[in-house]
Amino acid sequence: MEPLCTKIKTSSALFEPAPIQQFEERVYYPLSPAQEVFFTFQRMFPEFTAYNMTGVLEMEGKPDIARFESSFKKVIDRHESLRTSFHLLDGEPVQKVHTEVPFKLEYYHLEELVVDNLEELEEDEPITIMMKRFKRSFDLSKAPLIRVGLVEEAENN
Repeated sequence: MEPLCTKIKTSSALFEPAPIQQFEERVYYPLSPAQEVFFTFQRMFPEFTAYNMTGVLEMEGKPDIARFESSFKKVIDRHESLRTSFHLLDGEPVQKVHTEVPFKLEYYHLEELVVDNLEELEEDEPITIMMKRFKRSFDLSKAPLIRVGLVEEAENN
């Protein structure tokens, strides 16, 4: 086992990342096989949300909403995958990387939550109801393919 450990420690090739290939700039790019499967599945089942990755962070204090939104806009501006949309061009699925995309933070006040019926409120906490409504399918033809929401629980939270 020791010779293997020595080999791993001394082999720089194992620890150097492979260079990222630069593609020529064009309007549309072909999809990877995984993207093709996802694109086809999304067209067959447009309301499907199992591929949506959701997460919740609890914060204390009053957030600076403009700064919060600006931070996410900078992340979107930096990462092409967040500025990508998917289309059919002559019957073939393609992706388009946009130079700039609009982004708006979704902001909610939990006190303003309107429930469809009392059963909904009896089954779930108000924050859970809000989260279920927030998780919805994306229109893959419109970038960014990221959604961020901020829920204010109470005036003092």
